[in-house]
Amino acid sequence: MKEFVIDLFCGAGGTSTGIHLANCDTQVTACVNHDSKAIESHRLNHPKAKHFIEDIRNPEVVFFLKLRVDALRKLYPHCIITIWASLECTNFSKAKGGLPRDADSRTLADHLFMYLDGLHPDYLMIENVIEFMAWGPLCEKGKPVSMKKGTDYLKWIDKIKSRGYRFDWKELNAADFGAYTSRKRYFAQFAKGNFPISWPEKTHAKKPAKTNDLFYKPLKKWKPVKEVLKLELEGQSIFNRKKPLVENTLKRIYAGLVKFVANGDDSFLKKYYSGRPEGKVISVDGPAGTIKTADGHAYVKCDFLQSYYGNGNAHSTDEPCPTVSTKDRFGKVTPEFLIDYQYNSGAKSIKEPSPTLLTKDKFAKVKATFITNYYNGGGQLNSVEQPSSAVTGIPKQRITECFFVDQQYGNSKPKSIYTPSGAITQNPKEALVKVEGNQHYILNPQFKNTGNSVEKPCPTIIARQDKKPLSLISCEKGSGFMIPIYSDDTPTMVNIKIFMAHFGIVDIKMRMLIVDELLRIQGFPKGYQLVGNQTDQKKFIGNSVEVTVAKKLFEAHHESLIEHFEKLKAA
Repeated sequence: MKEFVIDLFCGAGGTSTGIHLANCDTQVTACVNHDSKAIESHRLNHPKAKHFIEDIRNPEVVFFLKLRVDALRKLYPHCIITIWASLECTNFSKAKGGLPRDADSRTLADHLFMYLDGLHPDYLMIENVIEFMAWGPLCEKGKPVSMKKGTDYLKWIDKIKSRGYRFDWKELNAADFGAYTSRKRYFAQFAKGNFPISWPEKTHAKKPAKTNDLFYKPLKKWKPVKEVLKLELEGQSIFNRKKPLVENTLKRIYAGLVKFVANGDDSFLKKYYSGRPEGKVISVDGPAGTIKTADGHAYVKCDFLQSYYGNGNAHSTDEPCPTVSTKDRFGKVTPEFLIDYQYNSGAKSIKEPSPTLLTKDKFAKVKATFITNYYNGGGQLNSVEQPSSAVTGIPKQRITECFFVDQQYGNSKPKSIYTPSGAITQNPKEALVKVEGNQHYILNPQFKNTGNSVEKPCPTIIARQDKKPLSLISCEKGSGFMIPIYSDDTPTMVNIKIFMAHFGIVDIKMRMLIVDELLRIQGFPKGYQLVGNQTDQKKFIGNSVEVTVAKKLFEAHHESLIEHFEKLKAA
């Protein structure tokens, strides 16, 4: 049983690749796409297919496809002809936000009727975003009319069914089939006559259920994206860049630190004298350390107002509130944690029992302020208690504040910089950095996303990787360093540096995911070829159908067709 597929909106070949990787006798015979670079990429990897650089709305495409379909049906009388259409989704997707939609783009699905009437395929398969089912009329401002959502979609379904097709649809998550991305998409199948409609069975799950049922086929856990990431490529530090990162990016980085490094806790207990590195930071969801005769714990509570307009600065609650606009744009922020100055320990949450209290107070507020000069070799320091150095035409000075200095002895005991230094040994160890390993997570700039763990599948790759690229964040851990805070640091940058001090992070590096990584995440095999520059290639990947889903879908589809024809023979 031969099956031939016409891939409309084929792009660089996600669906076609999945079909050709599937364990079935199915061939992509023709492809249509308006982008010449996408078609050239498709041709490099699928040279046997007929390629059309055309808008699918052009009736001439149907004419030439009919000639090809008629020839195939003559050569293979019982072959199956399937049309696959990955309809343009931009003007349906929620990624469009509140922006106006392109009404013309939303009508591309209506142009499929001339393919159905001209080619009479046995199957029509559709892939799109879930929001496609909300297809309805737009208002004069180009935005969906909420009361009429889905009306055009239902009419469209009925028109296809009136041509003798049966219909079914499902939402499929690529991660449930062993993909490295948790991309969710709408899939629909229209089958002519009594041809079967089938769907692939899940092989993976986010949290596989445990059961004693002997007949239950256990599911595997979702694949971690770290398996296809080049974690050794750490990228550039987020500090001291020629073009500083924008505040929104810093906020996402900080949110990711809280979620993936602090396990979601923005309040914690800090212990300063713990010998064990893992004891430096303890979640507030567990018990505190031992209470000793010299009290080494402090309850730290910091209240401030966060404004959500302008630069979004933080404001002390001990000062007058800034201007209140007509729309509420303030939030009271209260990070709470205990500082424990014992045993090199970390910060702890206030939701857990307190660590051991000692008879001797171990609390100290350590803050040093000085001026750093960035000329004559750079890095010269001046006390703020003395006259400033010469001020040049281009200012080269910044106020620097340091929280602590790590002195020596391996696990190190942080001390106030206003107290005498520890003993200087033959091998001085002041400011010695000891690297202990890295932590990674993916920064996702879409919406208000806090990022994704590399232990889980990657979030959906969108086409606009030039505007909203997925990035890999690498947190280099260590000990024995200073965390400088400058007068021109943004509030979020200050939070990041304080966080680094608490969790022993030496540096934070960020880089965009590279083309090879994105290809593997989207399911493309090694060696897949793309043309164009980096922006073009990333756009093709983001626009493509996830390969694993297409492969599994056609394998299930092919098996059901084999069973269908075997039943016909038996009858």
